[in-house]
Amino acid sequence: MSFLTESNSAPLFCLENLTSSQVFQSKPWDYRNGTRPCGIDKEAFRQWCANPATKHLFYSGFEGANAAMRVSENNPPVFMHALVADYDAVVRPGERDAFLSRISPDFPPNYICETFSKGVRLVWLFRRPIPVFSKKVTESFLAKLKKELCLKKLFPGLDEEALFRTGQYFQCGHDWTLLHPTPLSEDILHAWLLAVSSKADWTVYGDAIPISKIAEEVERRFPGRWRGPFEEGARGVRFWDDAASNPTSAIVRSSGMQCFTGPKPFVTWSEILGRRFVEDYRANTTGAAIARVWFDGRDYWREVDGVWRLFKKPDLGLFLRVAHGISDERRRGDNASPLDRVLNQIHQAKAIDGAAPFVYIKEQVVQCNGKHYLNIARSRLLPPAEEPQAWGQNFPWLAQFLDGFFDPPEQLDFMLSWLAYAYQQAYRGKPRNGQVSFVAGDVDQGKTFFSNGVCGGLFGGHMDASDYLLGESRFNKELFEVGLWCVDDTVPSSDPKKQQLYSAMLKKIPANYSFQYHPKFRDQLMLPWSGRVIVTCNADPESIRILPDTDMSLLDKINLFKIRTARRNFSGAADALKNELPFFARFLLDYQIPEHCRGDNRFGVKCYHQDDLIEEARQSSRTAGFAELIEVFRRSYFSNSGQGNDWQGNATELKQAMLTDDAIRPLVESYTVDALGRLLGKLESQQYPGLSRLPRNGLSRLWCLEKTPTPAHGTADCPF
Repeated sequence: MSFLTESNSAPLFCLENLTSSQVFQSKPWDYRNGTRPCGIDKEAFRQWCANPATKHLFYSGFEGANAAMRVSENNPPVFMHALVADYDAVVRPGERDAFLSRISPDFPPNYICETFSKGVRLVWLFRRPIPVFSKKVTESFLAKLKKELCLKKLFPGLDEEALFRTGQYFQCGHDWTLLHPTPLSEDILHAWLLAVSSKADWTVYGDAIPISKIAEEVERRFPGRWRGPFEEGARGVRFWDDAASNPTSAIVRSSGMQCFTGPKPFVTWSEILGRRFVEDYRANTTGAAIARVWFDGRDYWREVDGVWRLFKKPDLGLFLRVAHGISDERRRGDNASPLDRVLNQIHQAKAIDGAAPFVYIKEQVVQCNGKHYLNIARSRLLPPAEEPQAWGQNFPWLAQFLDGFFDPPEQLDFMLSWLAYAYQQAYRGKPRNGQVSFVAGDVDQGKTFFSNGVCGGLFGGHMDASDYLLGESRFNKELFEVGLWCVDDTVPSSDPKKQQLYSAMLKKIPANYSFQYHPKFRDQLMLPWSGRVIVTCNADPESIRILPDTDMSLLDKINLFKIRTARRNFSGAADALKNELPFFARFLLDYQIPEHCRGDNRFGVKCYHQDDLIEEARQSSRTAGFAELIEVFRRSYFSNSGQGNDWQGNATELKQAMLTDDAIRPLVESYTVDALGRLLGKLESQQYPGLSRLPRNGLSRLWCLEKTPTPAHGTADCPF
């Protein structure tokens, strides 16, 4: 135990006057030069203290980072050598002993002196300098000392502002008296400091690095130097200093080591393990934090469990702080926090023009129309089985279902080819356009099971596109997030404009390579989409109206499949589908399209039109009634032996000729000339037998109606 004597008492850091910046070490209790002025008031005394010509002694219990300079904002304290408690109330000589009796015998002050204002000042000296850290930790430590030493109870008028002002220097005072010879033990001071510093934010000193990574590096570089678990809050030796031996001289903190011995109160990981180690960790941490994050100029996109989700800035900041330990606190002297820097790096390196689903395309960022978009598609193809499969191998229920599904059975080759081509191209990440497929048949035959279950399962989900195809919805975000659109028993409106829009949309989907993608509250853009559309309907006359107008410009873009009516058992179908579909997917992946089903490079597969459905489509089309009217007119017109082998003229002349026929005059009167012209063009596009377009005669469009028509081209695709 140390006892204070003139020879061994530790000096404090002092100034000559309160204007000085350079300090010297001295013992204020031994100061005897007698230069203190007498007979002046307090204001004059203050001026004397601040006069650069004053040669006196002003002391502090703190040592600055630069030990030769006074403690200030630019030179914060790093060690504390003593505690000074200043009491402003006047204490009469006869009262001093009464107040001193209040001092705890456990932690008595070492000195007492009288101040210029007739108050008193108590000084507790520390046996060893105590390291202090951030301003908050130092304030907490001073508050702890105030409480444990009962400073407010000892004398009246404690100057708390001066107590907590680390840059405060006290005038030497006079009448110093030694009260107790033993300085405060560093053990008790360390315990008090540890109690308040355990809650401190150590990231202000440096990068906070996971202790598990630090422990690995410490053991690699300093094997055997640390005893016990290396974890935050653990105490041990200053392992990086070969001369250090105190087993409790340092504490593990998130950003470095808090030290009770040695030249520095805190040593960062950068100082211990090297700047390269910290920079590598920072790069890896930042890289991991922003690896799955993109910025579209307004919002952030982050991948969560394989799904891209939109985040606002506060939400992303919360994620970066919690999941990656990136602090939003600015260090002393910095103009930005680590979180600010990470967000700025995202803005610079992970900027995109927008986000949209590019179904089945494998690239994470897709260039489209000269801009870069994040691919947020969720739909994924069903992964195929690993081993090649023969027909029905490991999918017997599905094979049996499909073998008896179509009427005639030849349709199965075309359907398998259509599915296989779509699946193969999507599996390669290069989806290609394909025809719209109609599947018609009686109720309870498995149409919906096939479209939604089989095809939807293969292509990773489906969406109902009825409203979109009928023009009843502007927002189509969900549609473009999947690769399969289904329309199930939806009858188009009787409104001719909507029927025309429906047919136009079905024609557009296979032929177009981009569509307007319009999610709510976001800008719309032109988005490529090469998925498939399946339309299912019943075979009754009302339901068959879902078939579009079958003009020749549309027929090459659609398939018309008819299913066989049979007694079917769907018990266990869901389980069979779940178990067998991956094997069926593998069969499709390896499927070789038969020669008679191969198409051109546009769609890869020939279109197929079942004869009965072609006829049904013709009969239910808007032109069917007009075609019947044309046939009545043809028979009536050419029954007159005086007429030639054909009729020629424009739409106006055709109406005039038809009005001369009393049998059809009431029916013809409701047609305008423009309507007749459009219907003639529609029939001609459907290759109506015996109707052809002639070269224009001036501004008129001329038509030829043959007396004896022949089937157009003699093809099975002809709808008449």
